[in-house]
Parts: sequence; structure tokens; C-alpha cells
Amino acid sequence: VTLKDVRPGDDRKHCECQVNTASPFFDCINIMALPKEERNQLEGRDASSCAIFEKDTSLPGRHLWEGVQGICSTDWQPNEDQKA
Repeated sequence: VTLKDVRPGDDRKHCECQVNTASPFFDCINIMALPKEERNQLEGRDASSCAIFEKDTSLPGRHLWEGVQGICSTDWQPNEDQKA
């Protein structure tokens, strides 16, 4: 099944797979959507990672870490208040 183009002629698509690669918007797209060879040539830094989440000791950061800790830590076990 193929979805129809809901905004013909608009290069600012909501689905990254439909972005016109010749458009200026393509240069701003999610790095992970680029071919691996191109990603390897970019000098980027991580915007998020388990290490970044774990280091953030702000109140929002602690809440975020609580939410992702189960997928970041191999030894994580839920406490009695949490459901797996």
C-alpha cells in the first residue's frame, strides 16, 4: 500500500522517506536518514545517548533517566512502583 502525497510540490514533507533530495530541506534532515557513507563524513556529536541521559541531574533529566534506564542499563530491575 502506498500513501498518496498529501502536499504535492511541498518539499517539507513529514515523512523523511518522501523528501526531495534536491531540496534545501534535505540538508536539514535527520542525520540517520542519510546514507551511511555520508553520515560517516559528517562531524556531528551525539544529541542524546544513555550516557548523556544518565549524567543529567536536573529534575527533568532525572525523570528522563528513570524512563529510559530500562533500555540503557543491562542490570536494571524495576522497583515495586514500576511495571516492566
